[in-house]
Amino acid sequence: MLKPLTKKLLILGTLLGCTVVSAQNQVGAGMPEALKDIKPASGVCRRDAPEQTSNTAQTSSMAWAPDLSCALDGSELARMLGQPGVVVVDTRTSQSFNAFRIADALNLDVANLRQKTFLYDKTVILAGSGKGERELYSACAALKAQGFKRVSVLRGGMAAWAAQGLPALGRASDAGLMEGLSSAELWVESQFDANLLLIVRERVDMLSQLKSGVEIVSASPEALSSMLARYRKANRNALPAALLLVAAAPLPAEDLQKLRQAIKPVPLLMYADKTEAYVRYLKQQQAVWAAQALGPKQLGCGL
Repeated sequence: MLKPLTKKLLILGTLLGCTVVSAQNQVGAGMPEALKDIKPASGVCRRDAPEQTSNTAQTSSMAWAPDLSCALDGSELARMLGQPGVVVVDTRTSQSFNAFRIADALNLDVANLRQKTFLYDKTVILAGSGKGERELYSACAALKAQGFKRVSVLRGGMAAWAAQGLPALGRASDAGLMEGLSSAELWVESQFDANLLLIVRERVDMLSQLKSGVEIVSASPEALSSMLARYRKANRNALPAALLLVAAAPLPAEDLQKLRQAIKPVPLLMYADKTEAYVRYLKQQQAVWAAQALGPKQLGCGL
């Protein structure tokens, strides 16, 4: 017969467990792409679980600072295709890869690529979707440290490749390659300090949510080109990883092409949803992250 206090503790534990599972499920569904690889605590130690050591942490791609010197323009890669030893590794999902890809590219995620030691002496180019590129720049640094001799990242990913009309198999529209950002994707991109974030004057209320943003008068080629020049002057002529534009409304394809030309080779990513949508997303995610923070921690096995 359980004592009343014991019963209450059991009930409380069950409720908390359900809350954490629910929160983790929400994160899996709505978490930005760059955060989905973070594993929730399982509470179970497998016998075959790898030993958690400092070396394990050091070999993780995300443990490395992004290396923007890895950036390779699409036009440069197009000239390299077909040359001996050049291997394009497309890190997107198999569905996106099958819909639109560079001929002879391999479809591998970074974890699997790291096991392909026969590629150590090849020229490896990582190609993503064009979003969440920070992860690939970090992976590039990690792969070089591991022993891969020549590693690059396709600047702007397959979205930029498609926008430049470079040769590929399939149709870009079937692969969901878009420059538009969702609220979740905007949040992820805004966390990467190598991105240049510009906000048009009509969306100035977004500055309170995006502290790194810079106000511009309008989404014109001249305004973007001018801000890019200022960025390069302040950063020893370095290019940003991408230019993020918070626009007042979606832009026609013709206007987008003019903006791309004005800032090339820097990729363009645009957010045109309402401010309320972004604020709502942040509140939802903050609630989920708070619930996770109260949940069980993923401790090492054997503790």
